[in-house]
Amino acid sequence: MLYGHIGVALAAKPIEPKTPTSALLIATSLIDFLCGIFVISGIEWVKPDGTSSMPWSHGLFMGVVWMLATYGVTWLISKNRKMSLILALLVFSHWVLDFISHPMGMGQDFPKDIPLLFENSPKVGLGLYNSAIVAFVTDIGLLAIGSVIFLVKSKTKNRSGRWAFVVLILYMAIFPLSLLLPEKLSIATTFLPLGYIPLGYWLDKNRTYQKWK
Repeated sequence: MLYGHIGVALAAKPIEPKTPTSALLIATSLIDFLCGIFVISGIEWVKPDGTSSMPWSHGLFMGVVWMLATYGVTWLISKNRKMSLILALLVFSHWVLDFISHPMGMGQDFPKDIPLLFENSPKVGLGLYNSAIVAFVTDIGLLAIGSVIFLVKSKTKNRSGRWAFVVLILYMAIFPLSLLLPEKLSIATTFLPLGYIPLGYWLDKNRTYQKWK
């Protein structure tokens, strides 16, 4: 799952509008970002045939660890319990959505790849994304729902506020295109989520947000 995670992040904005949009986007992308770092460093690996070893990023146990770590770090920085809880839950929401969608065979029969603990522990996954059609509809559907909620519960201060959201959507289109790059260059795509930092800042500077009542 790719765009579905972003849809969840955007939908969470009205729960606590003080939460930086960049933090919401990074929270839902954190597990994949860590996976990329771990693959580069040789700690984890993912092969084209669907076999993988991702216990430190995608394992259930480590998902809980990353969730608790996010809460702790956010609390130390913000002293805002609600913001800390939201970001922590968003981090764990990535594992939940991956459990539903993985393995992502896209028409192929890939083995289950979400470990419960560490290496050699049982792997799980409902395999929703073994169907390319279901994957497309679900991913785009979640992004659309999240985008609608984000836009309905916010207002632009100026023209820049409109363009900021458009640029965010266009920026996300780079992610699947990056899969076409040679393996050596594709490593750089690991760092694409860092682009959410300036984009989120741009959005928040030029939009006002309403809270769910």
